[in-house]
Amino acid sequence: MLGEDPRPEQPPLADTPTATVVPITNLTRTANAIAFRITVSEDGWILIPERWARSWRAQIDGSEAPVWGAAFVYMALHLAQGDHLVQLSFEPGRSLMMLAFSWLVILGATIAAGYPLLDRHSAGRRRSPVAARPPAAEAPAAVLPRKLEGEIREARGRGVAP
Repeated sequence: MLGEDPRPEQPPLADTPTATVVPITNLTRTANAIAFRITVSEDGWILIPERWARSWRAQIDGSEAPVWGAAFVYMALHLAQGDHLVQLSFEPGRSLMMLAFSWLVILGATIAAGYPLLDRHSAGRRRSPVAARPPAAEAPAAVLPRKLEGEIREARGRGVAP
């Protein structure tokens, strides 16, 4: 089902001590990947100050690990005590499809917005049948069918029509 989170349930947070700063080594960072080594003295969470998104994937010591959202915008990983190699990669699978869809919508809107301009611009090149007729010498202001004229005269005679 779309929208379901395939990650396991989040481990319960017990009364934990305050956060401590843990140094990382061998930091490598590219446009869509982060890798580093870290040594933690006890089981806990590491907060990574990078914007969280569903497309982030993590490997801890070569094994897949869930990437959690933390503090509304950052990423968090649960680490066991010890020395770890953490590798994060951004794999925008559906994001590319949505980007292509967005560009198609923009293109369609641009064409739709420009169509009336094209139609108005090309109208000058076409000659309409009305414009091709020569003007009449004496055209009446309004031409009414004879039957309708008779009905109006009768109504005026009775004082009903103006």
